[in-house]
Amino acid sequence: MKDTSETKMNFFQSRAWLILEFATLFLVFPVAFTSALRTYSPVPFLVVFGVGATVYLIRHPDYTNRSFYDLEQTIVQLPRIVTLFVVSGVLLFLFVWVWYRDWLFYCPINHRQVWFSILWTYALFAVYPQEIIYRGFFFHRYRHLFTNQRQRMHASAIAFSFAHLIYYHHYSILFSLIGGYLFAHTYQRSKSLIAVSVEHALYGCFMYTIGLGRFFYSGFDQLLR
Repeated sequence: MKDTSETKMNFFQSRAWLILEFATLFLVFPVAFTSALRTYSPVPFLVVFGVGATVYLIRHPDYTNRSFYDLEQTIVQLPRIVTLFVVSGVLLFLFVWVWYRDWLFYCPINHRQVWFSILWTYALFAVYPQEIIYRGFFFHRYRHLFTNQRQRMHASAIAFSFAHLIYYHHYSILFSLIGGYLFAHTYQRSKSLIAVSVEHALYGCFMYTIGLGRFFYSGFDQLLR
Protein backbone atom coordinates (compact mmCIF):
# COMPACT_ATOMS: atom_id res chain seq x y z
CA MET A 1 0.00 0.00 0.00
CA LYS A 2 2.80 2.39 0.91
CA ASP A 3 4.61 1.66 -2.35
CA THR A 4 1.42 2.36 -4.30
CA SER A 5 0.94 5.72 -2.55
CA GLU A 6 4.55 6.69 -3.14
CA THR A 7 4.29 5.70 -6.81
CA LYS A 8 1.17 7.86 -7.17
CA MET A 9 2.90 10.82 -5.48
CA ASN A 10 5.95 10.42 -7.71
CA PHE A 11 3.70 10.34 -10.78
CA PHE A 12 2.02 13.62 -9.84
CA GLN A 13 5.47 15.16 -9.35
CA SER A 14 6.84 13.83 -12.64
CA ARG A 15 7.84 16.21 -15.40
CA ALA A 16 5.28 14.75 -17.81
CA TRP A 17 2.43 15.30 -15.32
CA LEU A 18 3.60 18.81 -14.43
CA ILE A 19 3.69 19.79 -18.11
CA LEU A 20 0.18 18.40 -18.63
CA GLU A 21 -1.12 20.08 -15.47
CA PHE A 22 0.50 23.40 -16.33
CA ALA A 23 -0.87 23.34 -19.88
CA THR A 24 -4.38 22.47 -18.65
CA LEU A 25 -4.58 25.06 -15.89
CA PHE A 26 -2.77 27.97 -17.49
CA LEU A 27 -3.26 27.49 -21.24
CA VAL A 28 -6.28 25.31 -21.98
CA PHE A 29 -8.54 26.69 -19.25
CA PRO A 30 -8.14 30.39 -20.24
CA VAL A 31 -8.90 29.50 -23.86
CA ALA A 32 -11.93 27.42 -22.80
CA PHE A 33 -13.16 30.22 -20.52
CA THR A 34 -12.74 32.76 -23.32
CA SER A 35 -14.67 30.55 -25.72
CA ALA A 36 -17.49 29.24 -23.54
CA LEU A 37 -17.72 31.28 -20.32
CA ARG A 38 -16.84 34.80 -21.37
CA THR A 39 -20.15 36.21 -20.14
CA TYR A 40 -19.38 34.97 -16.60
CA SER A 41 -17.22 36.75 -14.06
CA PRO A 42 -13.82 35.09 -13.58
CA VAL A 43 -13.78 36.04 -9.88
CA PRO A 44 -15.58 32.91 -8.55
CA PHE A 45 -13.17 30.72 -10.50
CA LEU A 46 -10.23 32.68 -9.10
CA VAL A 47 -11.51 32.29 -5.54
CA VAL A 48 -12.05 28.52 -5.92
CA PHE A 49 -8.64 28.05 -7.55
CA GLY A 50 -7.07 30.30 -4.91
CA VAL A 51 -8.57 28.27 -2.06
CA GLY A 52 -7.35 25.03 -3.64
CA ALA A 53 -3.89 26.49 -4.17
CA THR A 54 -3.82 27.69 -0.55
CA VAL A 55 -4.71 24.22 0.76
CA TYR A 56 -2.00 22.72 -1.45
CA LEU A 57 0.65 25.13 -0.19
CA ILE A 58 -0.29 24.80 3.49
CA ARG A 59 -0.12 21.02 3.26
CA HIS A 60 3.40 21.12 1.82
CA PRO A 61 5.96 21.35 4.63
CA ASP A 62 8.61 22.72 2.25
CA TYR A 63 6.50 25.83 1.56
CA THR A 64 6.95 28.70 4.00
CA ASN A 65 3.48 29.57 5.27
CA ARG A 66 4.82 32.89 6.45
CA SER A 67 4.44 34.02 2.82
CA PHE A 68 0.69 34.36 3.41
CA TYR A 69 1.04 36.99 6.13
CA ASP A 70 4.59 38.36 5.97
CA LEU A 71 4.15 42.06 6.80
CA GLU A 72 7.82 42.50 7.61
CA GLN A 73 8.90 41.95 4.01
CA THR A 74 6.00 44.10 2.86
CA ILE A 75 7.41 47.01 4.84
CA VAL A 76 10.91 46.31 3.51
CA GLN A 77 9.71 46.27 -0.10
CA LEU A 78 7.28 49.18 0.23
CA PRO A 79 9.68 52.06 -0.63
CA ARG A 80 10.73 50.31 -3.86
CA ILE A 81 7.12 49.38 -4.69
CA VAL A 82 5.84 52.93 -4.13
CA THR A 83 8.71 54.58 -6.04
CA LEU A 84 8.22 52.36 -9.05
CA PHE A 85 4.45 52.82 -8.84
CA VAL A 86 4.74 56.61 -8.89
CA VAL A 87 6.95 56.52 -12.00
CA SER A 88 4.71 53.97 -13.72
CA GLY A 89 1.60 55.86 -12.65
CA VAL A 90 2.81 59.03 -14.36
CA LEU A 91 3.44 57.09 -17.57
CA LEU A 92 0.01 55.45 -17.41
CA PHE A 93 -1.63 58.81 -16.74
CA LEU A 94 0.11 60.30 -19.79
CA PHE A 95 -0.95 57.33 -21.88
CA VAL A 96 -4.61 57.91 -21.01
CA TRP A 97 -4.23 61.68 -21.39
CA VAL A 98 -2.90 61.30 -24.94
CA TRP A 99 -5.04 58.43 -26.26
CA TYR A 100 -8.18 58.21 -24.12
CA ARG A 101 -8.62 61.61 -22.54
CA ASP A 102 -12.40 61.31 -22.30
CA TRP A 103 -11.97 58.28 -20.04
CA LEU A 104 -9.67 60.01 -17.55
CA PHE A 105 -11.21 59.83 -14.05
CA TYR A 106 -14.64 59.36 -15.66
CA CYS A 107 -15.69 56.58 -13.27
CA PRO A 108 -14.72 58.17 -9.90
CA ILE A 109 -16.15 61.54 -10.98
CA ASN A 110 -19.45 60.36 -12.47
CA HIS A 111 -20.03 56.99 -10.80
CA ARG A 112 -18.30 57.25 -7.44
CA GLN A 113 -20.26 54.47 -5.72
CA VAL A 114 -19.65 52.05 -8.61
CA TRP A 115 -15.96 52.98 -8.63
CA PHE A 116 -15.60 52.41 -4.89
CA SER A 117 -17.41 49.06 -5.11
CA ILE A 118 -15.12 47.93 -7.92
CA LEU A 119 -11.99 48.87 -6.01
CA TRP A 120 -12.70 46.98 -2.79
CA THR A 121 -14.18 43.97 -4.60
CA TYR A 122 -11.22 43.81 -6.95
CA ALA A 123 -8.61 44.19 -4.21
CA LEU A 124 -10.22 41.61 -1.93
CA PHE A 125 -11.56 38.93 -4.27
CA ALA A 126 -9.33 39.21 -7.35
CA VAL A 127 -5.87 40.43 -6.38
CA TYR A 128 -4.98 38.13 -3.48
CA PRO A 129 -6.27 34.93 -5.16
CA GLN A 130 -4.31 35.82 -8.30
CA GLU A 131 -1.13 36.26 -6.31
CA ILE A 132 -1.66 32.96 -4.50
CA ILE A 133 -2.15 31.25 -7.86
CA TYR A 134 0.37 32.97 -10.14
CA ARG A 135 3.11 33.60 -7.61
CA GLY A 136 2.80 31.37 -4.51
CA PHE A 137 1.38 28.23 -6.13
CA PHE A 138 3.06 28.70 -9.50
CA PHE A 139 6.58 29.28 -8.17
CA HIS A 140 6.34 26.38 -5.73
CA ARG A 141 4.44 23.81 -7.76
CA TYR A 142 6.46 24.21 -10.95
CA ARG A 143 9.89 24.78 -9.44
CA HIS A 144 11.09 21.46 -10.90
CA LEU A 145 9.61 22.26 -14.30
CA PHE A 146 11.10 25.76 -14.48
CA THR A 147 14.34 25.13 -12.71
CA ASN A 148 15.73 28.61 -12.07
CA GLN A 149 14.32 31.97 -10.99
CA ARG A 150 14.56 33.51 -14.45
CA GLN A 151 12.57 30.68 -16.02
CA ARG A 152 9.94 30.84 -13.30
CA MET A 153 9.62 34.61 -13.69
CA HIS A 154 9.17 34.34 -17.48
CA ALA A 155 6.66 31.48 -17.18
CA SER A 156 4.67 33.18 -14.43
CA ALA A 157 4.48 36.50 -16.28
CA ILE A 158 3.44 34.87 -19.56
CA ALA A 159 0.82 32.66 -17.89
CA PHE A 160 -0.55 35.68 -15.99
CA SER A 161 -0.75 37.68 -19.21
CA PHE A 162 -2.33 34.80 -21.12
CA ALA A 163 -5.11 34.54 -18.54
CA HIS A 164 -6.20 38.05 -19.56
CA LEU A 165 -7.05 36.73 -23.00
CA ILE A 166 -10.62 36.57 -21.65
CA TYR A 167 -10.92 40.35 -22.05
CA TYR A 168 -10.32 40.26 -25.80
CA HIS A 169 -8.03 43.28 -25.88
CA HIS A 170 -4.34 43.59 -26.66
CA TYR A 171 -3.87 46.23 -23.97
CA SER A 172 -5.07 43.91 -21.22
CA ILE A 173 -2.59 41.27 -22.39
CA LEU A 174 0.28 43.77 -22.78
CA PHE A 175 -0.24 45.55 -19.45
CA SER A 176 -0.68 42.20 -17.70
CA LEU A 177 2.58 40.92 -19.17
CA ILE A 178 4.45 43.95 -17.84
CA GLY A 179 2.67 43.63 -14.50
CA GLY A 180 3.37 39.90 -14.44
CA TYR A 181 7.11 40.50 -14.65
CA LEU A 182 6.90 43.23 -12.02
CA PHE A 183 4.90 41.10 -9.56
CA ALA A 184 7.04 38.01 -10.17
CA HIS A 185 10.16 40.06 -9.44
CA THR A 186 8.67 41.38 -6.20
CA TYR A 187 7.65 37.90 -5.10
CA GLN A 188 11.12 36.54 -5.83
CA ARG A 189 12.66 39.30 -3.74
CA SER A 190 10.24 39.15 -0.82
CA LYS A 191 8.59 35.70 -0.83
CA SER A 192 5.62 37.63 0.58
CA LEU A 193 2.15 37.30 -0.91
CA ILE A 194 1.08 40.36 1.07
CA ALA A 195 3.83 42.51 -0.47
CA VAL A 196 3.06 41.50 -4.03
CA SER A 197 -0.70 41.79 -3.43
CA VAL A 198 -0.26 45.37 -2.20
CA GLU A 199 1.71 46.14 -5.34
CA HIS A 200 -0.84 44.43 -7.59
CA ALA A 201 -3.73 46.26 -5.91
CA LEU A 202 -2.02 49.62 -6.34
CA TYR A 203 -1.71 49.18 -10.08
CA GLY A 204 -5.11 47.59 -10.57
CA CYS A 205 -7.01 50.21 -8.58
CA PHE A 206 -5.12 52.96 -10.37
CA MET A 207 -6.10 51.45 -13.73
CA TYR A 208 -9.76 51.54 -12.75
CA THR A 209 -9.38 55.10 -11.49
CA ILE A 210 -7.77 56.66 -14.57
CA GLY A 211 -10.01 54.94 -17.11
CA LEU A 212 -8.22 51.75 -18.12
CA GLY A 213 -10.54 49.49 -16.14
CA ARG A 214 -12.60 48.61 -19.23
CA PHE A 215 -9.59 46.64 -20.50
CA PHE A 216 -9.75 44.42 -17.41
CA TYR A 217 -13.47 44.05 -16.81
CA SER A 218 -15.79 42.85 -19.57
CA GLY A 219 -18.89 44.33 -17.91
CA PHE A 220 -17.31 47.67 -17.04
CA ASP A 221 -19.29 49.80 -19.52
CA GLN A 222 -22.58 48.18 -18.50
CA LEU A 223 -21.96 49.18 -14.89
CA LEU A 224 -21.73 52.83 -15.88
CA ARG A 225 -25.06 52.94 -17.72
